[in-house]
Amino acid sequence: MTIEALERGQKLLKNIEDYEEKIDCVEHGAISVHWDGKVVWLEEDIFREIILAQLKKDLNFLKERFEQL
Repeated sequence: MTIEALERGQKLLKNIEDYEEKIDCVEHGAISVHWDGKVVWLEEDIFREIILAQLKKDLNFLKERFEQL
């Protein structure tokens, strides 16, 4: 393994940990959007489902990339 591949692997692991933390936050916390000085709370379940689906899709992609190293 080259130093470059090792660095990419470390970066991917960090990104994977970040995504796992984001998923945990979305599953157990409140979701808000901050825009132009306004805060909107996304309380409907559909928003949580959409965000979780995208985060999990991105996480799977990162894991696949890591496995390819």
